[in-house]
Amino acid sequence: MNELRGEVSRFAAGFDPALISAADAERIVVDAAAAENMLATVKALAAARVAETELWRRRGDASAAHHLARTSGTSVAKARQALEAAGRLSTLPAVAAAARRGELSPAQLAPITDAASKAPAAERRLLAAAGSTSLGELLDACARTKAAADPDHEARHRAIHAGRFLRRRRCQDGAGELHYRSTLEEVAEIYAVVRAHADRCFRAARADGRREPSEAHLADGLLAATRAAVMRTTAATTAAPEPPPPSEDFADTGTENDPVAGDRAMPPSSAPPVPAKVVVRIDWDTLLRGWPIDGEVCEIAGLGPVPVSAVRAMIGSGNAFLAAVVTRGVDVVNAPTSVAARPPTSAARCSGSARRARCSAATRPSTSRSTTGRTGRRRR
Repeated sequence: MNELRGEVSRFAAGFDPALISAADAERIVVDAAAAENMLATVKALAAARVAETELWRRRGDASAAHHLARTSGTSVAKARQALEAAGRLSTLPAVAAAARRGELSPAQLAPITDAASKAPAAERRLLAAAGSTSLGELLDACARTKAAADPDHEARHRAIHAGRFLRRRRCQDGAGELHYRSTLEEVAEIYAVVRAHADRCFRAARADGRREPSEAHLADGLLAATRAAVMRTTAATTAAPEPPPPSEDFADTGTENDPVAGDRAMPPSSAPPVPAKVVVRIDWDTLLRGWPIDGEVCEIAGLGPVPVSAVRAMIGSGNAFLAAVVTRGVDVVNAPTSVAARPPTSAARCSGSARRARCSAATRPSTSRSTTGRTGRRRR
C-alpha cells in the first residue's frame, strides 16, 4: 500500500490537466473514480478490522467510528456508515466483489448492503440498479426493498413515531438550527405546508429582484407558516394568551431586527389557509392487501416507503390534501379523501407531481381543491 501511495503521489504531483485532451481527461476521471472506490472499500475493510480490536480506544477515540472519522477527515456519521457497510460484505459476495472492482461508490455501497442484508435475493437486482440508475433512484429501490423485507412494518413505524423529536441548538457562528424527526407522512405534511408558503416568498423575492437559493425560500416558508398559524389563532380568540418568557439559552430577540419580518411577513388579510398537498404512490394490490411485497410500491413521493396504515390514516384524517397515484390500473375509484388534483386528467397530474416531488426546490402548489374524493389509477 505504501508503494501504491507513492506512485499515486508522483502522478498527482506531475499531473497538469491543461496538457491533456478532453477525451484523455474523461478517461482519467473514470479511472480515478474506480480507483477511489476501490481504495474506499479497502479503507472500510481495514477500519472494520481496527474496530474489532482495542486500538481505537488506545488512540483516545470515543468509538471506532470516531477513530475512522479523525483518521480520514470525514464525519462520524459517514465513518459509522462505512464501518457498517464493511461489516455486511462478508455475507454479500456479489456486492463485495463489485466493491473491490471499484464499481460501487461509498454512497452506493452503504444502502445496497443495508437492503441486501435484509433481502439477500435482491442483491444482484440492486447491483444492476447501481449501474443503470441515478443515486436517488437507487436509494428509492433500496428503501422499497427494505420495506418489503421487513416482517413488521407497523412495529417499525410505531418505533419511529415513538422516537420523534424537535431539537434546537445554537451554532458556533451565532446562527440557530432546528432538527425535526418523525414518520415520513408527518414530515411530508409539514414540508408540504412549508413549501406552499415558500412559493409565496419566492414570488415576493422575484418581484423585488432578489435571487436566493430554494433552501432560503423554504426557511422563509417555515417562518411564514408559523406566523400564519399564530395569526389565525389570535383572530379566532377574543384575547390571545400572553406568551411565555423566552428561555435564556435561546431567547427571541423580537422582529425589529428580523430581515424577513417586513416584506416577507404575511399580514392576516393575505394569509389564507394553504392546503398541504402530499403525493402518495401505492399499488392497488398493496392497498387492498394492507402491506407491500417485493416490487410493489407504497411510498410518499420524494421521501420513501410508508406502511399502508399510514396512507389510510392520512386519507381518514383530512389534515392533508392527498394526491394518490394508484398504480396497476386505469379506472377511477372512489376514496374517502380530498384529492388535490386538477381535473380532468387527475391521474396524469398526480403522476407528474410524484415525479416533481423528487426535487427540493420551492415550486408552485396546486391551487385547485377537488372534494370529489377521486383517486386516479394509472398503468405502469
